[in-house]
Amino acid sequence: MTKIIDENGCIFGKLNLIDFFALIILLLVIAGTIYKFNSHCTNINGGAKIIEYQIKIQDVKKSSAKFYTNGLKISDSKTGNYLGTINKVDVSDYFDYVVDVNGVLHKAQKPDKIEILLNVKANAIETEQAYLVGGTYELKAGADIYITTKYADVIGTVEKIGD
Repeated sequence: MTKIIDENGCIFGKLNLIDFFALIILLLVIAGTIYKFNSHCTNINGGAKIIEYQIKIQDVKKSSAKFYTNGLKISDSKTGNYLGTINKVDVSDYFDYVVDVNGVLHKAQKPDKIEILLNVKANAIETEQAYLVGGTYELKAGADIYITTKYADVIGTVEKIGD
């Protein structure tokens, strides 16, 4: 009768226990990596479509408004991936909450600051969780977005996606 572990500590006389456990750990790491990076996104609409979304940029200097114009392409600041083209720019006064000397909170306009609302058009794939712009960038309403243009880098918030 053949022993499972022989007197030298080898499994079936061929593989020692340390190598066996190292092999099991390696297989688990490979399986976990495949599971983690395998896309679980399901394409809802069958292909890429043009979507429109809004980015709100707050608390910027009034002089920065000239850096955002129609037709300007925006990209992700970290990866450089294309995120769309600006098709409308709305500029408004920026209001913030300030505390007065009595400790009362008031909403007040900041004199040299503005808020910019960018409408952006981009090709995207709609999934159950989010939109994938350019096939890779996950776009979700309410999320911060780090964008760059040829003139400026800024952090904004995705306000609305679609109509």
